[in-house]
Amino acid sequence: MSREPIDHIPGDEPAQPRAPRMTTLLVIKGQRRSDAQFGLKVRNLSATGLKGDCPDVADFPVNEEVQIHFRNLAPIPAEVMWYEGREVGFRFREPVDLEEISRARSADRPSLLRAG
Repeated sequence: MSREPIDHIPGDEPAQPRAPRMTTLLVIKGQRRSDAQFGLKVRNLSATGLKGDCPDVADFPVNEEVQIHFRNLAPIPAEVMWYEGREVGFRFREPVDLEEISRARSADRPSLLRAG
């Protein structure tokens, strides 16, 4: 009986790399289909979703559709992926541009630079 090296073990495929994330502390709002709004402290943000603390809601069902409201941007459709205690994970329906979110956040902040 010969032993040949195993090049591949079925079911042992490498995991897909996760999308880059921004570790942040943003306070934003969300809106449920019932039009009820909730506050959200965003802890991690990626192009495909976010993780945050939501002290306002104690009953997010998985797959619930919501709108996420970042300052100075149109609402972003998302769905609840998981909810535990005060923490919640949302997946955006379409990937978002993190640079656009960053620019929108700072658009209404006065510049600290002075001319002259």
